[in-house]
Amino acid sequence: MWLYAGTTEVNRSSLYGGTPLPGPQPSLALQRRYHVTMERHPLACLPTSRRVQRAFTLLEVVMVMAIIAILALMTLPFFAGNTARTQIKESMELADLAKRAVATYYASTGQVPANNEAARLPEATKIVGNYVSSVTVVDGAVNMKFGNNAHPKIKDRLLSFRPAVVQDARQVPVAWVCGGRPVPSGMEVVGTNATNLSPDALPPECR
Repeated sequence: MWLYAGTTEVNRSSLYGGTPLPGPQPSLALQRRYHVTMERHPLACLPTSRRVQRAFTLLEVVMVMAIIAILALMTLPFFAGNTARTQIKESMELADLAKRAVATYYASTGQVPANNEAARLPEATKIVGNYVSSVTVVDGAVNMKFGNNAHPKIKDRLLSFRPAVVQDARQVPVAWVCGGRPVPSGMEVVGTNATNLSPDALPPECR
């Protein structure tokens, strides 16, 4: 096979130590020049299509990384909502403490307590937890305020639990309505719903 360097023909077989082919042979200086060129420019011997293919491969990697980053950003709200719901569920024990006190007061008087003192509960700011900063009784409703180590999505927000009762039937246990859930048939809800949490942060039983 013959290569062309300027106007001089170069026998490729002779350059790599093979048996020279018939015809004029290149000089020693031209052979050295050819080898130096190959050592300094290793891509020079590759076809143009292969060099372009390498560039496109790098571009594809960058595009894949960008797509992964976008997908990760899209899933952040889901994980934030899941964390908030988990913290709300872990805080239910404090709400249950106040709910039991309200139910006991109603069973003995037929009325709902107006505040923490009437329900014989500690001050609102003393009923606290890892994610709760206060639990307040307001006309029978239990309002739990999130704080301390709560997720920013629920911090300083309220979740209400309202008692639902059957009038003139104190023997019927109090049912509790969380957030904006519908009132059970045949019962009347007492108190005001002060819930201001975003719907996606609420557990299913409070939506």
